[in-house]
Amino acid sequence: MYEEIRKPRLLKDIPLTLIRPLPTLYYANKFANKEIPDKIHRSYQSNVKFLNRALQIISKYLKNNDFESLAKEIDFLDVPPSSENIDKVQKFSISLAELCSDTKTALREQTHVIKTALMEIYSSLVNTIHVLVIDNSRGKEDIDKVLSILKNFCQYKVHHVHPESQEYIKSVIESDFILLYSTSSPEIHQQVKSLKTYHLPGIAMAQFPKNTDPDKETIRHGAQLIKIGFPVLFKMFTPIRMFTTIDKTYIQYHLKGNH
Repeated sequence: MYEEIRKPRLLKDIPLTLIRPLPTLYYANKFANKEIPDKIHRSYQSNVKFLNRALQIISKYLKNNDFESLAKEIDFLDVPPSSENIDKVQKFSISLAELCSDTKTALREQTHVIKTALMEIYSSLVNTIHVLVIDNSRGKEDIDKVLSILKNFCQYKVHHVHPESQEYIKSVIESDFILLYSTSSPEIHQQVKSLKTYHLPGIAMAQFPKNTDPDKETIRHGAQLIKIGFPVLFKMFTPIRMFTTIDKTYIQYHLKGNH
């Protein structure tokens, strides 16, 4: 979604929580096949319900019926995901961006109340995935920043564990998705291999010490992972790019028969 519909300023006026369901809706349709696993179907339907409810809430706060009218346009998402819906999802996303741009002043005036309302609805309606961060980092400040983005902006259920912890295996088994942070340790290659054993999707992220670039070992190990097809993030991306990458990888894994 992010890569395909992104234009320089397309998403800038859409409230972040309203952007949050779009990757799931886009990639579930993009990678759809005849059999949709229950966990993907539940996540998909809960995101559809949230988006519909969120648009109605904004319509109420802004006293603008255009948002409620837009909510009615997503009726096509009430059926199982299908690749035939891709163009409709893109068209909807653009219409949403244009409407938010047209009402950006009113949205900004109601930012706090709308954000609070949408986050409460998102927490109550959406089946969010459990992301486990395997902490190979060398500093608490760095990992705290990653955890904060995942929890507070991406709205995931988040737990983190050190590889040497007694809770390591239990934590991995109970998670839905693995984020390996960072790529500085050579042990990361064995950790990536173990994901196949546990049938889990994941990505790796390079460590970003404050005001410095990743070191050579971090880059080398990351490049080796990319070479075998494992996704690696070499930048501390915005929350939008972060949850888009995780949602895409998670959905593609389950719909492409990799599990």
